Amino acid sequence: MLARHITDRAFFAFAIAGSSENLRPEQPYVLSARMQGQRMTLEVDDVQVLAYTLETPPPQGQLGLFAWAALSKVEFKDVSVTEAPEKVFVVIPFKDYYIKDLFADVIKPIVEEKDNNLLAYHAGERLGPGIIIKDIENDISESKIVIADLTEPNPNVYYEVGYAHAQKIPTILLVQTDKKLPFDISGYRCIFYENTIGGRRKIVEQLPSHVQEILGR
Repeated sequence: MLARHITDRAFFAFAIAGSSENLRPEQPYVLSARMQGQRMTLEVDDVQVLAYTLETPPPQGQLGLFAWAALSKVEFKDVSVTEAPEKVFVVIPFKDYYIKDLFADVIKPIVEEKDNNLLAYHAGERLGPGIIIKDIENDISESKIVIADLTEPNPNVYYEVGYAHAQKIPTILLVQTDKKLPFDISGYRCIFYENTIGGRRKIVEQLPSHVQEILGR
């Protein structure tokens, strides 16, 4: 079960799977719980038994491990906690300018500053089989921040930004100064820049402060 502590003696269950009848006394099990962005997963002996996506980003807090049993004792051994870099999903069209000039040369170095403990990536870096749109939705749900360039009227970009907003994931928007934003998102704060070396310097100047604000620094 994946749950959230709500009082001194109560928990609110997000997701439940399996049956206690499947557990065998004296049988050791390897448990792995993972929290990435708003997505939580639980594995037993390297098999994922459940997954859940929170409706809002989780607050900062402590990690706890609890168990209960009616007739026998439950014991945890060799418990460890590992902190992995938080993900930053970058929403961009699949064109050389956005992939090479904007993502690789500008956004990625800023996001992955050493003290941030963040990892920037985009959908084009995902390999292997699967349903593309479902993979993207999972990528967004697992992200601490979403950064999107809205310069081009790209339906895929708009869909991914809309999904991030629906998931209440902090989103930073970029747009070139000669483009007009659609009415629905014109009220959001954006970093406006020119498609020049000097213009992209504005992203370098402003993006770090946006990232630090979301990180609460």
